[in-house]
Amino acid sequence: MDGHTHRLPKPKSRGERMVELALSKIKSTSDLPTKQDEAGTSFDPFDIDPEDPFDVGSWHYGVDADDDSSDAYIPSSVPESSDSGEESEVFPIQEIDTEKLSTATKTVPEAREESDHDVCPLPKVVTSNVQNTTTETVPEARDESDHDVCPLPKVVTSNVQNTTTEKKKPKRPCYYCGEEQSQLVRHLTRKHKMEDAVVAALKLPKMEQRRAFEKIRKDGILKMNNVLEREHFDTLCDSIRDLTTGENGEIKAGLKLMIGYVLKKLIKTAKGYYIQTNEMEKSVEVDRFSAVLDLNWDYIFYTAQVMCEQRRNTLRKPQAMPVEEDVSKLRAFILNEMQKLSDDELMKWDHHYFCKDAELDY
Repeated sequence: MDGHTHRLPKPKSRGERMVELALSKIKSTSDLPTKQDEAGTSFDPFDIDPEDPFDVGSWHYGVDADDDSSDAYIPSSVPESSDSGEESEVFPIQEIDTEKLSTATKTVPEAREESDHDVCPLPKVVTSNVQNTTTETVPEARDESDHDVCPLPKVVTSNVQNTTTEKKKPKRPCYYCGEEQSQLVRHLTRKHKMEDAVVAALKLPKMEQRRAFEKIRKDGILKMNNVLEREHFDTLCDSIRDLTTGENGEIKAGLKLMIGYVLKKLIKTAKGYYIQTNEMEKSVEVDRFSAVLDLNWDYIFYTAQVMCEQRRNTLRKPQAMPVEEDVSKLRAFILNEMQKLSDDELMKWDHHYFCKDAELDY
């Protein structure tokens, strides 16, 4: 190499290639000048600027350029050269009227065929000779039978109101004054800041302080809990009835019976807590409430208990249970298959046999 950079030749544009192709066809045609002379044209194919190959004057085969009724047209592409030696013609290039370029366009919907039902037509742009006109969109006429062509979105309005409510923080009763507060910690630090438990809680670190106030909150809930008081037994019965009755008046037997057993468990827990804290009067009151609940048990929970027992007996009916003969056949089949697997010493064990053995053992 001589140290100089070799530059590649500049690629020719599409217009230059088209001009060279046209010139090669003209040169290869022997009788083309005679046809051009007979047509009365003055086109010079060599009078072309290589820098602007599209700068070609208008010429026609004896046709006036201003005549709009002529059949002259502009070719979309130049055909490739053929090796057969056939005579090829050069089509003239029609001059473009620049006055029509300033006209506005009007959008006219394209005519639809009868078989075209699923494709939305694109608007067809048609040039108009009228100047200073605005763009106008003409809507397409729709037939009553045309239901699949660009359906408009259907707006459905509903009269159902949004019934979702924001969840509010429940109020908690204060251990000292009994008032329900939504901000219990703030209430304790402002109204009961001289209480021993509050003073001790404020001296603790953040995490331990949170646990101390949580204990005060739970003590306040326990103090205000009057479920195990005999004075409110009728209110308790009404609440149980409302919770365990459906919209159509049916009884939720399982839920009702579960509430009864939860009350019995609550009585045992409360009695043990009061005895442990040496609150014997409250322990005696819990015993009295337990006696009232036992006396009214059949009145409140008898129907639910009978319904649950009937459901259990329905599942234990003989027609729902397997026959003893089928059980014995199944047992004999399992033992036989397990014996086959264990006696075959030449069998190559793989995961299929291991899975089968596990299923038989199960």
